[in-house]
Amino acid sequence: MRRVSVVVAAVGVALFGSGCGSVSDGDVVARVDDSELDRDAFTELVNEREAADPNALDAQNDPDRASGETARAIAGQYVTLELVRLDLQALGVPVPAVDSSLTGAARFDAEYQTVGQTWVQQGSEVLGDETLRAWYDEGPSKSGVACVQHILVAEESEAQAVLDRLDGGEAFGDVAAETSLDTQSSVQGGSLGCQPLPNFSETFIPEFVDGSLDAEVGVPTQPVESEFGQHVIRITPFDELSNDDVLLTRLVALGQWHDVETDPEIGAWEWLNVAPLG
Repeated sequence: MRRVSVVVAAVGVALFGSGCGSVSDGDVVARVDDSELDRDAFTELVNEREAADPNALDAQNDPDRASGETARAIAGQYVTLELVRLDLQALGVPVPAVDSSLTGAARFDAEYQTVGQTWVQQGSEVLGDETLRAWYDEGPSKSGVACVQHILVAEESEAQAVLDRLDGGEAFGDVAAETSLDTQSSVQGGSLGCQPLPNFSETFIPEFVDGSLDAEVGVPTQPVESEFGQHVIRITPFDELSNDDVLLTRLVALGQWHDVETDPEIGAWEWLNVAPLG
């Protein structure tokens, strides 16, 4: 059901979403609301990062490509750091300070890890608030995040039998474990995890993507036919998301809730390709 995708791993090559634009000020590399990363500070960070990693200077004998990756990684980390910092402030959680003696890349990396760890430690009880729930419940077409389960069977009659069992009150995960031909997802209750919509659309075949986008949260779809068989698709209800899924979903949401702009030469911020938080 998944297709081979051509998703470039470099930060920002794929557009993140409507909340991300490009800065017109040549002295600014990235902006999150009122916070800015100026070009001089950015260049210093790139130089320090590459000097600390000799392999980054001649990766595949292409220094321009390596430098570009370093630049995009730093811009991506900056945007993620500022989004998470703003979220902690909005939630009333104290933003921890780092060692005041640190400067340059050392300070930047310390802030990224310390602030990120504080955010992650809030967990789904704090981060999965009513604001996030309402945003998620609009569905993947509007929220920009797809948390999808499915049950794959061979024939439409089998898919209808699946729907009859679900209508009868059986749990989606139990029916998936018993009947789905997708053995990888069936052991996870049919779950394919959560992904930002651009990545989801690149990962799965068009029929499955379209069926998922047409689905209501928590409501199994009518059979969706593809070359692999018949799918019964369900957008996972918010209350059934794992802690990691809630964190991921909130990070995607933050990219839409705030004004994010980056230098067009670097590309748009893509949370998937920045360093792990915490």
